Amino acid sequence: MRIPDNVNLAEYYKDHGMLEAEDLHGAAHWRDEIHDIFDGKVEHLGACMPWSKTHNYFRFRPSETTLHAGINGHRKSMATGQMALWLAQHQKVAIASLEMKPAKTLERIIKQAAGAGNPPKDFRDAFLDWADSQILIYDRLDTTPAQSILGLCYYAGLEMGIEHVFIDSLAKLGMGEDDYNGQKKFMDELAVCARKTGIHVHMIAHMRKGKDEYEVPGKFGVKGSGALVDLTDNLIVHWKNKAKEEIQARADYGAELTAAQEEVLMDCDQILKVEKQRHGEHESQFKLWFHKDSLQFVGDHLNRPIPFEFGYRMQA
Repeated sequence: MRIPDNVNLAEYYKDHGMLEAEDLHGAAHWRDEIHDIFDGKVEHLGACMPWSKTHNYFRFRPSETTLHAGINGHRKSMATGQMALWLAQHQKVAIASLEMKPAKTLERIIKQAAGAGNPPKDFRDAFLDWADSQILIYDRLDTTPAQSILGLCYYAGLEMGIEHVFIDSLAKLGMGEDDYNGQKKFMDELAVCARKTGIHVHMIAHMRKGKDEYEVPGKFGVKGSGALVDLTDNLIVHWKNKAKEEIQARADYGAELTAAQEEVLMDCDQILKVEKQRHGEHESQFKLWFHKDSLQFVGDHLNRPIPFEFGYRMQA
């Protein structure tokens, strides 16, 4: 899937993305939706994450935005890549990875899809044939104007049938860390875009430096304007168990561990913390384990990759 070369995304945004007054309707306009809410028919509206333990507590609903935040090096891009892969099984996704070349992004996703670090060539070809209609990769690196990203979101949703757009990351959109007004304006316009197009926008952001990396940060640690959290529908914090990683490295080099260190090795590798969910009742914390070979996060300590189905069958 590709955007035609003659499409100017910044101009496309100007045509479709200007803030406008919302349409006014009488209360009965939402009669069916109101009855569905009271009758419990929209309890699980939206797409789920890859891990079954999350399905009854969090969904990516249409026309919403999710801010994915984490400390540098805490694998938020890897986790959101796995989410994008999972969603692509049933919905079209777009990935604007402004910090990584498209081929590297796809290499990571292919490993996650295969559940293995070095899948055979026929698997890679079959995956790329399948993904050609399900995953759009924005071929641009480094700083990209916010208006172009907004144009990308509008174009993906209105012209290409994309249902999820992943933007990695806010730091690459040309706004200074202290440009709070610019960040607020962009997040507001992004929310309008999601509502107008029906897409779910996933924005990746960084955390401020805290005293250390050993405590799971919260919503007040998101770097930049407080409006980023205020204006997003959902906030997911991604945190790597740095203490376990360091102790495991010591064990791998043959160091003798204390009982307390052995206990840490029994803990999870990663935490997803739902810090905000505007249209849901749950703000939960989920433990995940990291399968190093496939770059997958899995839901329990058995550490088996999650199967991914797209019609490929491994040769005997």
